Amino acid sequence: MNGAFSTHVLPWTMLPDVVDINEYQTGARREGLYAGLMTFFMKITNSIAIFLIGLILEFSGYVANEIQNATTMTTIQWTMAVAPGIFVIIAIIATTLYPYSKEDHRNIRMELERTGT
Repeated sequence: MNGAFSTHVLPWTMLPDVVDINEYQTGARREGLYAGLMTFFMKITNSIAIFLIGLILEFSGYVANEIQNATTMTTIQWTMAVAPGIFVIIAIIATTLYPYSKEDHRNIRMELERTGT
């Protein structure tokens, strides 16, 4: 599986847990609010990332439709391989530190089903 793919999917797999925790704590179901906020922030961060990649390529000497120099090729390799790897490592650390276990999920779901919310 592509590492960049996992960094896009991982937040969406955590969203239902966050919605359940919020419902358990507040009694209100706000999945639309959370999905909307997450979509908004993902679009903002993707836009910033694309802009930054453009700047990085420009500063490395990228020229469209030309054979690229060694510095530009190295920059492209780092941008496409190393940088996503760093973000995957950050995502792995963040999910490892996520303080919500399967047992927590099971208990919260049982309580939500018991109270009918």
